[in-house]
Amino acid sequence: MSRSLCLDGLGVGQHASGIDGALKRADIDVARPERVLWFETSCPKFNLKKIIMKLFTPLLVITLLGLAAAPCAHAQESSADSSAIKAKLKEMEDAWVKALINKDQATVANFIADDFAGFSSEGKHATKSQLLDEIKNEPNTLSSSANENMDVHVYGPNLATVTGTTAEKGKDKDGKQFTRSYVWVDTWMERNGKWECIAEGVMQLTKKK
Repeated sequence: MSRSLCLDGLGVGQHASGIDGALKRADIDVARPERVLWFETSCPKFNLKKIIMKLFTPLLVITLLGLAAAPCAHAQESSADSSAIKAKLKEMEDAWVKALINKDQATVANFIADDFAGFSSEGKHATKSQLLDEIKNEPNTLSSSANENMDVHVYGPNLATVTGTTAEKGKDKDGKQFTRSYVWVDTWMERNGKWECIAEGVMQLTKKK
């Protein structure tokens, strides 16, 4: 059996005729260029670069706006926290001086840290217990005590200083009336969610002659 007969037996001849037909159809298509022209004019052309830019430009803008807004939001949040701290510490300072009128040791003790360290107007070192004893044994009687010109500086979420002056009026142990003013600086720290005064310096202002 010859190789040609073997190939015919396997259907190769029919497959060859099919290829000839496809080639003829290809010749017809090439011979009719109007079909190619119709495809180019009718089918849309895609620009991949433009598509990507249209898809990702809005996302890029949103991302950049988000990044720009984040520091502003953080700054606003920090400013709000700082304002709340300032208001709270001023309120505590006012409650402190009012407690001195009634010699309210318990209120003052609640504001002062156990490791408090301060200096009195006489320049004496004072611990928490010494300061409370001084309030208890104060021979003078106050009729009014008020803070003025308070200024709060917040150095972090749990540390701040308050400066100001305090004007007092009252009578001494001999019944003589007095008016005196002090300038002071208090250091406050928040511990376990509670603000405490950890240090204080006080100086009495001399009257102008």
